[in-house]
Amino acid sequence: MQPEQEAKPQFLTVDQVGERYGTSKASIWRWSKKVKHFPAPLKVGPNCTRWRISDLEKYEQDLHDISMTAFPSPYDE
Repeated sequence: MQPEQEAKPQFLTVDQVGERYGTSKASIWRWSKKVKHFPAPLKVGPNCTRWRISDLEKYEQDLHDISMTAFPSPYDE
């Protein structure tokens, strides 16, 4: 029998998203409205909004892919 694994959270609050990116809640709300491709929050109830972790991870991967294309490493020759 395997030991029980702690379930990973699927969603983050605005505070947690701000902490993830090292910025304020106000910036996260601004990004969600003005930054192209930043994941939209999900309304999960009255006065309750969350971001799907998988959406944030995809956004981060997309940013990484774009930066690698725009600024290729000189060591990849």
